Amino acid sequence: MNDEGFADDDFRVWVGSLGQDVKQEAFEAFFRARYKSVLKTRVLTDDFGRCRGFGFVSFGQSEDMLHCIKQVNGKNIGSRAVLVKPAECMKTRALQRGKVDEKKKCCKEYSGAI
Repeated sequence: MNDEGFADDDFRVWVGSLGQDVKQEAFEAFFRARYKSVLKTRVLTDDFGRCRGFGFVSFGQSEDMLHCIKQVNGKNIGSRAVLVKPAECMKTRALQRGKVDEKKKCCKEYSGAI
């Protein structure tokens, strides 16, 4: 497990364009109702508890991740249509920016077709 409580070997998506009305409980319920292999969800919030506009969903199976990207992208969660794409590995992002922390682990990088 990493610092955020996500498994190191999960299949994770980034969900963006969330409205400030989206709460953690509703976000999690939305994905758990549709995909059996959901491991964890997280809506990022500001200091006042409002949604920062994005969140993550972790899956145990790559098939569920792929179905989620295809089925949920453009659908409404709360008051807005969301964007869904594979989450970038934090280590990969750090390497691209020249900031490497070897202690951070990656989620599985999915290289198949979407």
